[in-house]
Amino acid sequence: RAQCDVVVQLSRTLRPLPHSRVENVHGVRKCFLDVGASGGPPAYQPKPGNARCYFVGKAMWAKGYTQLLVLLQDSTDVEIDCYGGGPELADIQNKSRVLQTSLNFKGPADHADSSIFGAYDVFVNPSISEVLCTA
Repeated sequence: RAQCDVVVQLSRTLRPLPHSRVENVHGVRKCFLDVGASGGPPAYQPKPGNARCYFVGKAMWAKGYTQLLVLLQDSTDVEIDCYGGGPELADIQNKSRVLQTSLNFKGPADHADSSIFGAYDVFVNPSISEVLCTA
């Protein structure tokens, strides 16, 4: 029989468990947290025209790529730049090509790079499975 002294929850959105506490457990580099603590990069002033959209995350189906491809397969006026690498990237790229979606795969990028992410208007997070997802 397994024993557990403490349950570490990532969010208060889950029901409380015996011997549980909420902690900020993550794999985020300190330099990224420093950018957030300093107020982040200067605000981007949107330009007239279509909003620029992006997604940043590991290239895995569990991150919501299935839902994203389904939504985009019938749309010709939405483009999303996808940053990140991962074990399922080639499969996701192939499926995107087959469905002729407008996902642009840009490869890995530093989350704190304001020269990249400061130029976008909309952050897309299609995940519906993660505890801390924003979908």
